[in-house]
Amino acid sequence: MGLPRVDTPVHEMTLTSNNQKIKFRPFLVKEEKLLLMALESKNEREMVLTMKQIIENCLLSDINVDTLPMFDVQHIFLQLRAKSVGEIVEVTLRHPNGKNKKEQECDGSEKIKIDISKISPKSDNTHNVQIKINDKIGLQMKYPTMEIYNEMSNLYDIGSSENTIESIFDIIVNSIDYIYQDEEIFYAREHSKQEMHDFLNSLNSDQFENVRNFFKTMPNLTYTHSFKCSKCNTEEELLLEGIEDFFS
Repeated sequence: MGLPRVDTPVHEMTLTSNNQKIKFRPFLVKEEKLLLMALESKNEREMVLTMKQIIENCLLSDINVDTLPMFDVQHIFLQLRAKSVGEIVEVTLRHPNGKNKKEQECDGSEKIKIDISKISPKSDNTHNVQIKINDKIGLQMKYPTMEIYNEMSNLYDIGSSENTIESIFDIIVNSIDYIYQDEEIFYAREHSKQEMHDFLNSLNSDQFENVRNFFKTMPNLTYTHSFKCSKCNTEEELLLEGIEDFFS
C-alpha cells in the first residue's frame, strides 16, 4: 500500500506586464532546500537560476519563464514565497556601506517585518513603452526578459570594456520591438543586429537618453522604509530592490 498523497492548494495572481492571470502551487520542501542553498551561496547568478527552476516547478499555467520580464519573474517568486512559507518576512536594515548620512561609521541595524504579499512591481509615472526619436521616427519597446537578464548578469565577467558596451547595446537591441517612421513599421526581428546597432549609433545624446530612460523607469520590484538608527540616532530611508534584498 502506497503512502498517502498530500494535496497542495492552488493560487492565482496577475502579471504586471500584460494582466495575464496565472496559477501556481506553493513550493514544497524540495524547492525550499534549493532556495536555502542558493541564498547561502551569495551568488547572484545562482540565485536567479534557482529562482527560475523553483518557478518552473510550481507554475500550473502553460508559460515560458524565459520570455517573462524580470519584474514579473521576481513578483511570481515573491508571491510563491508568501504562499509557501509566510507573508511576513523579517529583514535587517543597515546603513549603506556602514556609514550614516553624516558619513560617520556606524554598524547599527534594525529588524523590520514586511508583508511581501502586498508588494508588486511599480513603474515611474513617466514610463512609456513608445519612445519618440523625432517628429517622424520612434521606437516601440518590449521589456527585457529573464533570458536577457542572464546576459546582463554576465556583463561583469567580460574583461574588455569595449565588449561590455557592445553587450549593453545588445540588450537595448533585444528590447526593441519595432522602429516606425510615419506609417511604416520596421520590425527588429526582420533586421540584422548590425543594422540595429547602426541605428542606435546614429542617435544623438538626447535621443539615446530617451531610450535609456525606458530602462530606468520600467516596472521594478522595490520597497522603501524609513528608520531611525538607535545607535547613532540618524534617520535613513533605505531601498530594498531585488529578491536577495528581501531575504538578507
